[in-house]
Amino acid sequence: MHLPSGATVISSRGFERDDGSYHWTGSSSTGRITYLVLANRTVDGDVASDPDDGLAYADAGEWALVGQPRVGHEWTYSGTEVVKLDRAVQVDGSGVAGGRMVYFGSYRESTRVAHGQRFRLVVPEQASLSADRSAILNSMAAASESLRVGERDPEVTVFAAPTSAVDWGLRGFQRGDADLWVQDVEPLDTPDNVWLHEYVHTRQSLRAEPSLEWVREGTAVYYAALLSHEQGRVSAEQFEARMAAGAEPEFDSTVLTQPDTWDPRAEYDLGGLVSGELDRRVRMATDGEHSLQTVFGRLNAHSGTASADTLHEMLATVGNGSVASMGDRYTRTTDRPDTVSGLQDGDAFGSVIVEAAAGTHRDTTVNSIGSQSGTEGGGELHSNGSRGDTVPATGELDSWLGTLIAILLILGVFLGAILAEVTIR
Repeated sequence: MHLPSGATVISSRGFERDDGSYHWTGSSSTGRITYLVLANRTVDGDVASDPDDGLAYADAGEWALVGQPRVGHEWTYSGTEVVKLDRAVQVDGSGVAGGRMVYFGSYRESTRVAHGQRFRLVVPEQASLSADRSAILNSMAAASESLRVGERDPEVTVFAAPTSAVDWGLRGFQRGDADLWVQDVEPLDTPDNVWLHEYVHTRQSLRAEPSLEWVREGTAVYYAALLSHEQGRVSAEQFEARMAAGAEPEFDSTVLTQPDTWDPRAEYDLGGLVSGELDRRVRMATDGEHSLQTVFGRLNAHSGTASADTLHEMLATVGNGSVASMGDRYTRTTDRPDTVSGLQDGDAFGSVIVEAAAGTHRDTTVNSIGSQSGTEGGGELHSNGSRGDTVPATGELDSWLGTLIAILLILGVFLGAILAEVTIR
């Protein structure tokens, strides 16, 4: 067994140290190693020696939000019976363990089940959410429905990171298959929706070469803004302004396929702008039959490591050669679009107010001693966050209003003719 780098062993039973590793002695059927690791870590996973390093994980005393130590295992055996490794994480005391992150301390937990996913929102006692807990879960449930890019993880664990005692180096952080944290001060009604940005990361499974690494942050920025707009949280103008950030002069020398040319935030801002423009062009080339989500899903399902050439081939297959050529222009050169247009006039994106079935859900609040209360409900989540009557899509509403006005005009003419006839008589 290989312990994490920097681990300090407190005690061991049934194992002996050998050249930096620990080997089972075979003298008992079970063994145990107790060790300590430093909790405060930077984004790169290094121990944070200075509080100003910018923390990704932190121990604040009353609470801690940390990454699970990664332990390596190797074994040999003889015989025909298959030997498997079962791995489980338990919190000693009050707390929650996800797949890669662990929270220690008192908390409240809300859950929502939608589209084959169970969302767990863990709110520490010291956290002060800027957004409503139900609204956060509604937004993620709607995003789960809207993003059709491959399989969904059965469980997503979301931690609200307290900001009163820790200087975080990030607004949000995602690790593993579906663990993430977001600073408690982050709002929902913004095109920079960090809650959705980190959720989009949980739907990415591509293995990218450096020439395609920009896609991770670029698509997360784009879909966080687009989904926020589709949910009625931001206007078309706010969405387009967010995309236009990628056209700022600071990125004039950036080539997305060459990470060594990136200025800070290039893969976020310029990557988001290019993702949006490619989405628009795919939709227009296929009359709305396909979108960038089709490409996104194929990248997720791609066997092996994907590169800029892989993206070119997929854009050509899903869209056409012209779309692939524009993809090359915007990713392999310093050319870039001015902004992503089409939301307001519907030339590519169509109706922008959409419904997303949230399905039956349960909201549950759990305190630190384990008692809980909750309510069950169901229905449809609409773009304005309400439940009940269906909100017409923009195009449907315009058509309906036009028909109504025409009917009223006809009735007006008819009534005027009757009145004229009565007056003559």
